[in-house]
Amino acid sequence: MQNVLITGSNRGIGLALTTAYLGRGDRVFAACRNPARASDLQALADTHGSQLVILPLEVGELDSIRAAVALIKEHTDTIDILINNAGINAPQEDQRLDYIDFATMTRLFRVNSFAPLMIAQQCLTLLRRSHHPKVINLSSEMGSIAETDYGGWYAYCGSKAALNMISRLLANELSRYNVIVAPVDPGWVQTDMGGEDAELAPEDSAAGLVALIDGMTPIDSGKFWRWDGSQYPW
Repeated sequence: MQNVLITGSNRGIGLALTTAYLGRGDRVFAACRNPARASDLQALADTHGSQLVILPLEVGELDSIRAAVALIKEHTDTIDILINNAGINAPQEDQRLDYIDFATMTRLFRVNSFAPLMIAQQCLTLLRRSHHPKVINLSSEMGSIAETDYGGWYAYCGSKAALNMISRLLANELSRYNVIVAPVDPGWVQTDMGGEDAELAPEDSAAGLVALIDGMTPIDSGKFWRWDGSQYPW
């Protein structure tokens, strides 16, 4: 049994990942902004009992991150897998060159880029106690500089590209502790953000992600991956 921390676990990919890890017998620390309103998570808790620990977490606030980690430490001294799934976007029209502003840029970078680093920082002691620790930062194909042939989307694309660089830096630094770190594109998924026309159901993306994460070794750290096990260009 592994201990898995998943942020943004109340819906979409996060909920699908939570369900997948619970289904195979792992213990999941499921973090979300408002557990009282996370009805799907509460239903899973009714089924899985102490195997699921639901945590309040506002990923953009350091005090909230520290409080969530303190709650985890009441249950375990080890995290085997940290999945930084929580992320946000803004309407496309708000990210046009003639409309983008500091507030939108700051809000998306804070959640999509800075928060995963802060969470990894606060979880480092727990990760180092694992035999095979992994930090997985859910990125996006829209964070690939090589594949970008359009304009706009400054806040979202920029924040995901920044997350990729942060992941690479973190992988380099944490290699001395044998912590595997990788940004992963979960695919175009049928979520509130991805929309109904997306290619993948959350369960299919989650299944691919779990298989990918299971197979990761130190040689895979610091590379940009897709949910199906292929690499993505930076």
